[in-house]
Amino acid sequence: MMKFEKPQDGCTSRATERGQVSVFVLLALGLFLLGFVGFAVDMTNLWFHRQTAQAASDAACQAGIMDVLEKDLGVPLPNGGAGFTPGTAFDCSGAAAATPCWYASHNGYPATGLLANADSTAVAVSFPASNPAVPPCSGTVITNCLPPPTIAPFPLLQVDLTDRFKLTFASLISGQRTLDVKAKSVCAVVLSNVPVPIIIMNQVCPYTLNSSGSGGIAVLGGPPLSIQVNSSDPNAVPFTTGTIDLSKGGPNFDGSDLGTLGGYFDEPNSFLPQGTPSHWIYPHLPISDPFYALPVPARPGAPPIPAVDLTVSPLYVPTPIGIGMGWQVPYKAWGCPDRAGCAEYTPGLYTTAITVKQKTVIFDPGVYYITGTTTTGGNCPNMPNAGCFKPSGCRFSMVLDTQSIVRPSTYPGVGSNAIGGAMFYFTSDSGLGHYGSIFVGSSSGSPGARTVDEYGVTPPGNASSLVKCFGGGAIDPNVPLPSTMSGNVFLAPCTGPYGTNDTAGLAARGMLFWDDRDNGDLGGQPSMQGGGSMVLGGAMYFHHCASKDGAHLGTNCKSATNPPGSGGYQGFFQLQGSSGSTSYVIGLLITDALATGGGGSFKLALNPSLAYQILKAEMVQ
Repeated sequence: MMKFEKPQDGCTSRATERGQVSVFVLLALGLFLLGFVGFAVDMTNLWFHRQTAQAASDAACQAGIMDVLEKDLGVPLPNGGAGFTPGTAFDCSGAAAATPCWYASHNGYPATGLLANADSTAVAVSFPASNPAVPPCSGTVITNCLPPPTIAPFPLLQVDLTDRFKLTFASLISGQRTLDVKAKSVCAVVLSNVPVPIIIMNQVCPYTLNSSGSGGIAVLGGPPLSIQVNSSDPNAVPFTTGTIDLSKGGPNFDGSDLGTLGGYFDEPNSFLPQGTPSHWIYPHLPISDPFYALPVPARPGAPPIPAVDLTVSPLYVPTPIGIGMGWQVPYKAWGCPDRAGCAEYTPGLYTTAITVKQKTVIFDPGVYYITGTTTTGGNCPNMPNAGCFKPSGCRFSMVLDTQSIVRPSTYPGVGSNAIGGAMFYFTSDSGLGHYGSIFVGSSSGSPGARTVDEYGVTPPGNASSLVKCFGGGAIDPNVPLPSTMSGNVFLAPCTGPYGTNDTAGLAARGMLFWDDRDNGDLGGQPSMQGGGSMVLGGAMYFHHCASKDGAHLGTNCKSATNPPGSGGYQGFFQLQGSSGSTSYVIGLLITDALATGGGGSFKLALNPSLAYQILKAEMVQ
């Protein structure tokens, strides 16, 4: 008989329980993995919500600050001011039409208000007084800084967005059924030093940039944007306008852009060249006045007697020609190019208009403060399809009439004028109805029977080297100034309050012609119809930024722009060359409206190395 031994204690139970621990382990691991996956889903959802919430907050902030900027620029906004008032904080649940709220909503955050245990959103807009990332503008901080309240009363805008969403598995751990994701964005209107284009500043009128005839305007060099038209009118740049040639604009002289707030999607046929690398940009946000804070000159005393040029033999005694008519000086004295002699003017107060006819004039360096005016018959500036600009009467404070030649003198000057150059400030002692500006007639620039040396012969030197400032940057060879030039030459100061420096710290021509900011007289605006060649080295500033009652504003505009309702924007400038004439503006042009015409060509050479303060909207954080 076979005999079986009894198993040891426990062996039977272990054999029968084999695999049960594995089941529990697998179950535990499965639950853990399932929980981990659920938690990962929640965390992925959290990451997604953070990204979308921040993107929506940024979009709302940027859109809102653009509206704030446009309000500061005085641009009329739709929907009664876009649904919000800068400086007044609000919640988007009660202001869905406000621009920041609209953008938040269209990015998935309609600001329903936060709900308990439910998907919901909240968007709040506020206007902080300060932010450590953006210092206020001061004497040491002049770019990318907060402007003073007179320019931008509420330059900071903050958007706080809360996204409440339901949790799934994570709620088993935290006990919370929802989680709030918060996003914060801060944007600012800042003053930034940047190269600026030609700016046409009127904000609401038609035909603010208008050209007729075969000549038109061309831009050479400068920043990528050559011309900015601030008007929102559909006909700000009429489709039938004359030639606007930007084929040589931009920092590489291979094409630049024109931006306009109002107008057409497509450029006019006369816009050259059409397409790359020159672009017609519509709509383009307006650009503020870069000279808003430039102080007006103090009222000077009477012009002094000219100094004697000791290099001229025999020595002469300056002889007064008449009140406001300068001093008679001989050929070559202080650079007089006329063999018959010149009228020399010295800086100071002129209560009668300066009129040049059938003679050659040289201007000593300094500030010419001119309050007197004269009429010129039918030679009124003309704005084609005038729109807002319909002049009546013609008054000017400087008239270059028949056979007139104007040149800078070689007198070195004193103090701030040591490097030469003149600034002409046209104002009035009697207010509206008595303002004038500069007029260059179609027969100016030709000496007639007189013998007048070309500029570059007297004084001797290359015209480009004479036009640039001593020690300043050279004029780019792509600006085709000839070695000598006939006709009129005006040069702005290189130093002092009306000179300037480029971004490399080199001296550059500053302000040349400046109309009083109170000049809203449609009969007292600048016009240049020069028949001969002309060089204008410096900035021309013809912006009316005062109230219509003509009250003086003191040393500067009350803001970088004037909002509608404060008046202003009645200045305009006419450039009209005779057939075949070529004139060069080596500088900057700021005016409320610009008309060009005739058969002449005006080439405006912009310097990309000159930077000025303008308002910009930027993302801060």
